[in-house]
Amino acid sequence: MPGSTSATAHQVNRLTIATGAEYGEFRERYQRAVPAVPQDDLTALARRGASWPEMLDWVDSIAPLGFLIYFRIEIDQAMGLAGHRTRGTEYLMGNHTIAERMFRHDPAVMLHAPLRTFLWQGPDGTASLAIDQPSTVFSSYRRPEITEVGRELDRKVAALLEHLDAPVPAELRAS
Repeated sequence: MPGSTSATAHQVNRLTIATGAEYGEFRERYQRAVPAVPQDDLTALARRGASWPEMLDWVDSIAPLGFLIYFRIEIDQAMGLAGHRTRGTEYLMGNHTIAERMFRHDPAVMLHAPLRTFLWQGPDGTASLAIDQPSTVFSSYRRPEITEVGRELDRKVAALLEHLDAPVPAELRAS
């Protein structure tokens, strides 16, 4: 049985934010503002078949800024083996209750949800943060419902950066 393929070209804005804050201190603040998802609690909710409203309430209670860390990679450990001394941490950051509002229209959005962020230490010891602008990523699905959630995520990322006392790119404010 033959299948089919499709290709979607899209342009994404990669935003790089020079925080001006010391790397370790900013990383700590980021991880407090975006807590790790309590996997055992999530598994327990799924096993007992919690209602979606209960899931929404649970996420709201543990992610006051709307984001959770689903996975973290300490890049400096692996890159250090090649002689690099740059400290860096990559995160999968998102909110599955927000992602669901896109998933219902196109499950392929999970290619980009959760969002990927990368935090690294520059030569001067300060932290920079890179993220692909959510609205430019999700507009590639060409569904207005998904595009609107991407714009909402722009605003949530802007609010997170403000909370962290980091500069907010104009591109996020335009949403």
